[in-house]
Amino acid sequence: MIPEENNVIEEAQQEVKETVAEVQEKVEEAVKADEPKSSIEDVVDQAKDKVEDILGDLKENENVKAVQEKVEGAIKDFKENENVKAAQQKVEDTINDLKNNEHVKEAVDFVKEHADKAGDTLQDAVEEVQKSGFWQKLKGLFKK
Repeated sequence: MIPEENNVIEEAQQEVKETVAEVQEKVEEAVKADEPKSSIEDVVDQAKDKVEDILGDLKENENVKAVQEKVEGAIKDFKENENVKAAQQKVEDTINDLKNNEHVKEAVDFVKEHADKAGDTLQDAVEEVQKSGFWQKLKGLFKK
């Protein structure tokens, strides 16, 4: 960051701290006053106005605007950067190559085919175990 920008931010922080201190002091005075409700409302309104003024000043500050423009420019440059575009294109090309690769397609088909067979084989094994006398004895032991 530019030192001027740091100064602006530090000044704004200091103003906010001072405003908070003023508000705290006025709230304490309002609590002690005869008509605390109206005094507290006045203090809150004054604090709100002061904070809005500080925020408005920050939004209009040239250094803040310059920083904002630099950040926006950096984001735009990054989006338009040829290296970033090239990397993005390379990833997309690799994904498309994998989708169209015969070996990958064969592997997917093999897995699909054998997964179904494995599932069927497993189901058959489960059914055989459930029919067995051993399984029936186990069920009898654990039944209530």
